[in-house]
Amino acid sequence: MKRSGNVTTLQVGEWCCEVCRKRIRNLYLKVGPDGTLSVSAPLHTSDATIRRFVTSRAAWVMRRMAAVEAHPSPDTSGLVDGSRLSVWGHVWTLEVRQTAHWSVEPRSCPPDVAAACGTVLLGAPSGASEDARRKRLLGWYRLLLEPEADRCFLSWQERSGLAPDSWHTRVMRSRWGSCAPGTRRISLNVHLAEYPPECLDYVVAHELAHLVEANHGPRFYATLDGLLPDWREAKATLDGGC
Repeated sequence: MKRSGNVTTLQVGEWCCEVCRKRIRNLYLKVGPDGTLSVSAPLHTSDATIRRFVTSRAAWVMRRMAAVEAHPSPDTSGLVDGSRLSVWGHVWTLEVRQTAHWSVEPRSCPPDVAAACGTVLLGAPSGASEDARRKRLLGWYRLLLEPEADRCFLSWQERSGLAPDSWHTRVMRSRWGSCAPGTRRISLNVHLAEYPPECLDYVVAHELAHLVEANHGPRFYATLDGLLPDWREAKATLDGGC
């Protein structure tokens, strides 16, 4: 095992894992967009325990690595013609078509964005800034996300009896979702539309568990485990961001 700062590398069979030990309660496994395998572990976790954990998840690791190989990471360098975008976990190609001006943007219908056969079509005026293009695409992501989120909330309410008093979507920089237990209001990150649908299920279940326990204590995790036993896989897909 090699050490570099707070990160170590650990050989597990044919895989070389990056291991970061920190003040957390559970082990987490992640396959990065470049195929890198990494583990976050509690501070005093032994190498043997980490090896057993990774080995027990071998089937999941191989599925994730195959998915990474089949669908290269989206190009985030800019929103130009030919850029790659992620839509529900699949990589699509952006096609920018020049228009005379931006269309009026009613919330129920994004006139400047359409999608078909793995291509996202964006109509944009000549010289439109990347920020302006991104806002249009985020509006489209919101329209993709909201009906699926509504389905998730209804499904979880039927299965668990848990439901917020209200929920909405918004752009969030560092969280996938949030819950205000006092007002029973839940927020979801618009960027969830970029990830596989099971990630949305996980974030909704995570925030609903906060209606039972506001903090990330044993009662919270017991609730989340009861709602979604396989939640750690979706969390790993989201890079441990929640």
